[in-house]
Amino acid sequence: SNLVQRRIADTPWQAYAAPGYLKRSGPLNDPADIAHHATLALGSGSQQPSWEFHRHGERRRVQITPRLQSSDMDTLREAAVAEHGIVSLPDYVARADVERGVLIRVFPDWITQYARITLLTPYQRSQIPAVRALIDCLAEEFPRVVASQPD
Repeated sequence: SNLVQRRIADTPWQAYAAPGYLKRSGPLNDPADIAHHATLALGSGSQQPSWEFHRHGERRRVQITPRLQSSDMDTLREAAVAEHGIVSLPDYVARADVERGVLIRVFPDWITQYARITLLTPYQRSQIPAVRALIDCLAEEFPRVVASQPD
């Protein structure tokens, strides 16, 4: 291939739900409890979905039966805000809704996954200085933009 892949950032995903959904649907004390709740999942529906929760080296895989599956994170986020279930999203996607109080982290100590954000560029022995500067800026700034925010 004549493409070069550069890691820009790793971003944590967590489980989120609207306060109204949680009040109406009952408490969640452990990640395994998600199996008994409405979930909103990223994907196409062609596989048995599950979420794997991570905390301090501990892992727990939970099979889910999504109420809604979509390949669009905004659709899933909006469905969670509308109290349709629990969603796993990158922190930076849910951040504004968490700050407004319309979504909360279901298990603040658990991560559902880490996604790697990469940049693909054509391989060239020398790059235009503006392109090189943009790549360097993204590599420096993007990790702060997608980093997990404390509650």
